[in-house]
Amino acid sequence: MSIGTVYFYFENKEDIFAALQAEGLEILHRDVLSACRPTADPEATLARVADAYYRFSEAHKNYFDVIHYFLSATDVVFSPAVKQQIDRHGQHILKRVETVIAEGIAAGRFRPVPAQRYALLFWGLIHGLIPFRKMRATLLAADSHRALYDEAVENFIAGLKYFPAGAEDKRPGGAEEV
Repeated sequence: MSIGTVYFYFENKEDIFAALQAEGLEILHRDVLSACRPTADPEATLARVADAYYRFSEAHKNYFDVIHYFLSATDVVFSPAVKQQIDRHGQHILKRVETVIAEGIAAGRFRPVPAQRYALLFWGLIHGLIPFRKMRATLLAADSHRALYDEAVENFIAGLKYFPAGAEDKRPGGAEEV
């Protein structure tokens, strides 16, 4: 395909980038929805969401790179309409995570925390750890990237759990509730 043909469909590079971003987020949204199948176990659902994102980053590396670049590059300028469109795709995913956390709180499985804020924290954790995969030969030479990722997810979920006074703490390492 010639460059002229591409620009028949897209006005500029930013429009191409935005279209790739939206397409990748749509695939990721479907994966997250699939991970959020109905269950009474919000802990398992969050773990499945984290797994879905990890698998997405491997199976759709180029889309993950576009999403990561968009989140980390402050010099990428989109029109307000395009930015709003991209943000809507991401908000659907975060809203689903927020709902899982809110359902865990309502069921008494999670501590009463601000669900929206904790959805952002969860997403920041899993998104932020994935690029560390590139350090397999250096910082992670003696460790497994996936094990590190899973441990971080497990500890985040354990930190959400509600432990009534006097109940045995089941968090990794048996940390006492503060």
